[in-house]
Formats: sequence, structure tokens, C-alpha cells
Amino acid sequence: MFLLLFHALNADGNSKGAIQGAKWKPLCTLTADANKVYNRALKLQTLITDYTKAATKLAVEAVAAAQKMQNAEAHAAAIGLVAEIREQLKSKQPEIARCYKVAVETPAFIGYTHGRIAELLAIMGHNRGASNYGYLAQLSSPTSPATDAATAQLSSCKIKPHDITEGPEETEVLTKKGFVGMDHGTGLVDGVLTSSCNEHCVLTSATATALNSDTGPQEDIPFTNGYILKHQTNTARSSQLINSLSKQAKGLPNKGQNQQYVRLWDKYVQLEGCETSFKAGFSRPEAQTLKQSVAVLTALKNIIDNESGEYDLSKDGEKIKTVAEKLFKPGEDNYPEKLYKEAQAKTLRKTLMAGNTATSLTNLETPIDLQIAQMYYTQRKIDGFIAKLKEAEEQLSKDKLGDYGAAAAEDACNKLDGEQKCNTDKKCSYETASDGTNKCTYNASKAKANNVPVALTQTESAKKTTKKCKGKKKDDCKSPDCKWEGETCKDFSFLVNTKSTLMAATFLSFFKIFHPLFPC
Repeated sequence: MFLLLFHALNADGNSKGAIQGAKWKPLCTLTADANKVYNRALKLQTLITDYTKAATKLAVEAVAAAQKMQNAEAHAAAIGLVAEIREQLKSKQPEIARCYKVAVETPAFIGYTHGRIAELLAIMGHNRGASNYGYLAQLSSPTSPATDAATAQLSSCKIKPHDITEGPEETEVLTKKGFVGMDHGTGLVDGVLTSSCNEHCVLTSATATALNSDTGPQEDIPFTNGYILKHQTNTARSSQLINSLSKQAKGLPNKGQNQQYVRLWDKYVQLEGCETSFKAGFSRPEAQTLKQSVAVLTALKNIIDNESGEYDLSKDGEKIKTVAEKLFKPGEDNYPEKLYKEAQAKTLRKTLMAGNTATSLTNLETPIDLQIAQMYYTQRKIDGFIAKLKEAEEQLSKDKLGDYGAAAAEDACNKLDGEQKCNTDKKCSYETASDGTNKCTYNASKAKANNVPVALTQTESAKKTTKKCKGKKKDDCKSPDCKWEGETCKDFSFLVNTKSTLMAATFLSFFKIFHPLFPC
């Protein structure tokens, strides 16, 4: 940015000269600042993207870790954590949108000014006469009318934009306080030119017709985006200093011909603010934050307790709040640290590409990778349910066999003729009854010893008669408590109890994973 503000002097109307080195050097440095701002704007976009990516990744990690842990507390903690992350991202959205806009606008503003400064510096630097007179005085001798060759003269400037690479470089001229060193606000006046006359420096001439022979230019020429405002006779314009800037109650200060610099400064200040806001990245919510969060309490109410609406202490009472306080406590043995710790455990292998070693959930790079891991743990949970259901079915089948199979086995034994056939059967014995008759009967002990399935579910308690069933005649021996077996009425209630106990045990195994944490 070629900003040269200068004190008006009562110089001869025909005086001409090169711009003093101290006056054009800040503009040279500002072109270097422009390249730094391009890099920082790109870095800001990455910071914002990384912030939202980290938040999303943490949420999916928590869900996958809870699936991996397979218990109700982990599941509820993950629900609360995800709800809080969502709330924080939601509240951050206006700032995210604004800072993305700043990351685009700031390079656009400084890029325009960069081009305006670079154009004039390039023209003045290269427009040098045979006697070594030109428009830009030497930086080594800032008041001398002599100029260096353009390459040496402009070596410290960054007239051309470099390839943009992310970087945190600090600027020198463009700062939060204003434009350092750009301390003249009256435009191009004779006082900023070298004292010796150089009749060849037409562009800086105080003679109006040197610029335009038709009585001179009738309008001020806004060199370097207005900072070196050129009047036809180098008359000082209204002073508009920009080396020290601050926002006013009504907005940006009005700096006349330098207003584009003020707008650029405003964008830069916003850029720095956004850098500060996103530099630290997304922070993992702590236990104290989670247990006090309305978003967390609402999620527990909606998802775990299956009640609609936002959590309201006056309406919902202490129940949900108590659950949150029990769930979220400081320390690695409590939530949310247990979820974070589980996500870091390097136990994940089977969802990786062939050849990869074990890794942790936190090392998975994308939400898609984490969703694959989540599906893996969900499938393991489904496998566990299927196994338990199969076990329950098999056990119930055995109970049914014990209920009806024993009677069938008794009947089968009764039909066998003769001692030899009876004793040869793996479940039957030829025995003498109390009335002295011989009969082939079902022998549970023999069946068990010979691994006959029908005998496996028979227990000693099954063969015991109770006062409730003992002595009942066949017609009076009825379910659900009694059953006629052979020649006696036996207690049948234990079978009903066994089935109920088995079903309760199966349900309890599911309940341990999915119970709603709230008392009925």
C-alpha cells in the first residue's frame, strides 16, 4: 500500500523530486504484510474447519465408545455429551459464519490495496533516467534525489503475491492500533519530496501542466488507493491520519481519502479476533459443565426418560438432575472421562484396512471411520443378544421337554415287555411295585447317567410331592400347580417358576445394558 502523507511546504511551483525513502518505505512493507495476511486468512479457514471437525469427531467417538462399553451409564453419558457438543456448536455458528466471511473479505480488501500500491511502486521504481534520477529516493539516503536500480530499490517489497501457504506471520505496518509509520495525512505535497529539484519527475511535479497540459488535472489523483493523493499543484489536502485508529461509537472513523485503509484495518482487527477465538480448538466438555447443562438434562429427559420438551426444574423436578449429577463427576473413573479414556484405548482392529495394526477411536481420522467402528460395536451387541435369546430358547425347550417328555418316557417304559427289554433301554428299569407286581418304569437317574436328554431336566424336586398335590385323585390333579405323572399327583409349580426365573434372568441381562436409569 503506497501511503505517503506529507506536510505542505512553500516550495517553488516548478520544484520536482523523488519521494523520500522514509515516506514510501511503509508502503513497501505493507506489500509484505499483504502476503502474510493471505497466509493467515487461509490458516483461519483451517482453524474454523478443524474446530467443527473436532467437535463432530468427539461426538461420534463418544457414541462409539459407549457402544463398545455396552452399559447403561456409558450410553446415557454419551447422550448427554453429544447434546452438549451440539449445543456448543449451535451457539458458535454465528461466529463461525462471521469468521469464514472475514477470512474471505480480509484478503480481498488488502489484495485490492496491495495491487494499487504495487502498481505505483513498480512504475516509479522502474521509471529512472540516465542521470540516475527517478521517483523513489534511495532507502539508504532517503532525502537524496538519486535512486537505485529498480531491483535493488524494491528488493524489500513484496510487490507480487506469493503462493499462499498457511502461516502465523506477524504484520509490521498493518496492526490492531493502525498503520505503523504511515503518519502523514495530507497527501502528496512538496514536503515529502527530496529537496533537490529534478525536472524530469513529472508525476510528482507541482506544475499542473506537467501532468496534463490542458490546464492540469481538474481532480485529485488517488495514487496508492488514496494515500498519496496528488493535487495538481501539490496543495495539502485535509489531514486524515491512519497511523492510530480506533472504532467510534457510531462505527468506523471517517478518514476521507484514506477510508479504504480504515475498512481494511477493520477487517484485519476482525481477523485477529477470529484467530484468537479458534486457535485453541474445540475443548472437551468437563463433568461440571455437563451436569449443569440444560441441553444435557433435556437430552436425558427426551431420550432416556422418553419425555418430550425442554427440561424445566419447576416441572420435571430433581429426578433427571440427580441422574446427571450421578453420571458426571470429575476423575478418570467417572464420566465423561471414562468415555474419553475408552476412546483412546488401542483395541480396535477388525474395522481397519488389511495390514493396519490396532488403533484407538481417537486415532480414526474421519466421522465415517468412527461410524464404521460404531457399527462394529453395535453388531457385537446384537450378536450378544442373539446368543442370549438362543440360550433362553434352548433352556425353555428343555423345560418343556422336562414337563411333557418325562410323562412320555414313563409311558414308553410302561409299554416295554419283559425284564430284559426294560433294562436294556437306557432310561427304563424293571422294578417291583408295592403291591408285589413287576413293572417297567422310567428311571430318571439311569436316563441322566446314559445322557438321555429327557432326563436332564428332571430334578429331585420335580419328583417330590407336596401337601398341596399329594393324595389328589387323577381328576383333581390339575395345572398350573399339580400334574398327574404315572400313578401320583405331583407338584408342577416349580416348572412355572423355573420358566419365570429364566425369562427374568434373560430380561435382566438386557436391562443391564438398556435400563433407563430412572426408578419406575
